[in-house]
Amino acid sequence: DAGMAVANGSNHLGAMTAIFPADGKLIEWLKPRARGPFAVVAADGGARYAESVEYDLADFEPLISGPDEITAIQPLGEVQGTKVQAAYVGSCSGGRFEDLALAAEILKGRAIHPDVRMVVTPISSRVMREAAEKGLLAVFAAAGAAVTTPGCGACLGLLQSPLRLAAGETCISASVENTPGRMGAEAAKIYLGNAAVVAASALEGRIADPRPYLKA
Repeated sequence: DAGMAVANGSNHLGAMTAIFPADGKLIEWLKPRARGPFAVVAADGGARYAESVEYDLADFEPLISGPDEITAIQPLGEVQGTKVQAAYVGSCSGGRFEDLALAAEILKGRAIHPDVRMVVTPISSRVMREAAEKGLLAVFAAAGAAVTTPGCGACLGLLQSPLRLAAGETCISASVENTPGRMGAEAAKIYLGNAAVVAASALEGRIADPRPYLKA
């Protein structure tokens, strides 16, 4: 799921495309979903690259994009504490099963802040069914979040979004765009973060660091 989300958003990194080498986990994921035979494509042995960079993800601080510009990226600490009235987990990059599971891990046994309305939108009916089978939808409901029909949802909800933002409101979203008017009023502010950041922020009523909740 994470690899698909990164590849889906690679254009925002300035890339024409992004490819993740197929591993055993991906092959197992594909087997029950593929509509026909498939073959794994891999780089030639000894292939040469213009540059190779390695990162330790354990060293990363969560990043936040926004408001108003997707390229306005900063460490979470720089906007931590910003009050929010809406929280959204959904869209092609933030509504996959791994995202829902991460949000549910933080929300389980807790209640969403009374000043925040939270919406969760699984990206597909398959993800919705899996989330229901694993008990995630019950966790969202118990915490006070609304779960909506699978699809893009509030990411481009326009008049049909249950999370439609009013002027002056601020939303923390796990979706892929934060241009003014994307989720409602043009005078609303949209920050983008991962599903864990969204869930923690929904609990506190402000942009929050999810790591303490994950360690608990």
